[in-house]
Amino acid sequence: MPAAVANISTRTPAGLGVALNRVGVAGSVGATAISVYEAARDISAARANPNQSTVSQAVASGLSVPRNVAATAGAVFTAHNARVYRDAHRAAQSAFRAAAPQASQRAMSAAARAAASTSVDALQQGLRTGASRPISRAATRAVETAVDTAVRNQGVLRQTMGTTARNTARAVLRNTADDVARAATRTAVRSGAGAMGRAAARFAPGVNVAVAAMDVGIAASTLANPEASTTAKVTSVITAAGSIAAATNIPVVSQVGAAVSVVSSFVGGLFG
Repeated sequence: MPAAVANISTRTPAGLGVALNRVGVAGSVGATAISVYEAARDISAARANPNQSTVSQAVASGLSVPRNVAATAGAVFTAHNARVYRDAHRAAQSAFRAAAPQASQRAMSAAARAAASTSVDALQQGLRTGASRPISRAATRAVETAVDTAVRNQGVLRQTMGTTARNTARAVLRNTADDVARAATRTAVRSGAGAMGRAAARFAPGVNVAVAAMDVGIAASTLANPEASTTAKVTSVITAAGSIAAATNIPVVSQVGAAVSVVSSFVGGLFG
């Protein structure tokens, strides 16, 4: 039952996202252990009685081991990024409430999500390129712009910011966006710029691609197995398709693909 690697969803509460990703890590570790056992069993069966069915099964099981090792690494990276997102989200909320105590709850939530998400993206980009500053001044300004846009999208600015004059609302938002951006980016760097953060930024995209490639190989081996059930064949193809979608790193598409891959793998493991 392999686990897929997913991006962080800003629609999931920050604390819940951390918990779900920790469960994902545990599931990936368990899946790896199971796949090692199944690979040893199926390879032994293929050696004892080599034919198209046993060899195809052995190939599929053999590929599942490195596939699940890669997925476990990806789950660890995603869990790390979820924690960084949570920390930046909390810092952004606190900064927003301190700077604009009269603003609406919707405005604060939108600002915190935008600040945390943009800060994590900026941090990963900075770590991936080896920049001297993990989050540059330009990136911090981009976070500020994202916060400003998110708040303005919540409705009439005067009502959103809890003021009676448009010019006052604009000034409050400008100062608030600056405070929120600084708080979120500082926290993101403090929480996520260590060795794990650098590894996640540099290797996570490659992990998704590797998982997708091995899922395609597993599907091909399953389809070539004349004794594989229809369920096993269908779910292996769906799992591969989901992993390919997850490897695109396109928001929503990647997350949906990863979810489809996990569910399909689970169904295939139970009924395949």
